[in-house]
Amino acid sequence: MEFVERRRSAPPNASVRLIAAGVVFGFCYWASTVLITLVVSILFAYLLDPLVELLERVRVPRAVGSLATVLVALALVGVLIWGVADRADQFAQSWPEYSAVLKRATGAVQERLQKIETMFAEIAGQEKRPRTPEVQLRGTNDTSAPPFSPVFRSPPCPSPAGSFARRGRPTTPATRRSPHPRGSCSFD
Repeated sequence: MEFVERRRSAPPNASVRLIAAGVVFGFCYWASTVLITLVVSILFAYLLDPLVELLERVRVPRAVGSLATVLVALALVGVLIWGVADRADQFAQSWPEYSAVLKRATGAVQERLQKIETMFAEIAGQEKRPRTPEVQLRGTNDTSAPPFSPVFRSPPCPSPAGSFARRGRPTTPATRRSPHPRGSCSFD
């Protein structure tokens, strides 16, 4: 007896899986009308099968029971469509009454929105001052920078121990996070 050594192939990597998924989705898009018809028919058969089995227990042949079940289901769908069409026709006939009510309601909403917009415009007009960052001009006493160069100041960083050490809490790296708004202070 001869032993044949089988080599295991490597599992497919991400790019192969991505290409396979693209091929599957492309096929589904290309064959969408056939697939939708197939899925709906399978669902329809699955939903009607209990009724056909009930008719089989009453000694009705499966073919006749299937035909009767499909005809009853189609009649119910037809009645449903007729009822919806009738309601849509009634709605279309009474549309002028509905449109007048809707025009009044939208007019009232537009008036309220206009009032709110004017209030915001008044508030924004009062506080139209540009906000400038805190700037300190260095004078001639400072030799590290040219005279009158702007220096932007940020809030000072707290000490590493901070208030935690004063309260008797441990100062582990997790509790020593910087309260600085930009997170630029580091204690480690």
